[in-house]
Amino acid sequence: NQLHVRVGSHQGSYKAWWSEITIEVYGWPSPKKDIQYAGGVVKVVSNSAAHEFHVTIPDNGKGMEVTFEQ
Repeated sequence: NQLHVRVGSHQGSYKAWWSEITIEVYGWPSPKKDIQYAGGVVKVVSNSAAHEFHVTIPDNGKGMEVTFEQ
């Protein structure tokens, strides 16, 4: 009943042009409305008819693990 997504840390000296990461999941039932991750809490945007959901989280470059729960 959980889905874990690991975002790796930035590598190299090139500065990333983005400041957020969007995680899109297809074919898995929508999780709880909010998720917690190392940087706080974010709202899940879902389309239950299409079995799709996504979240957008700040990217600090250090990597993180995001866990979705049904």
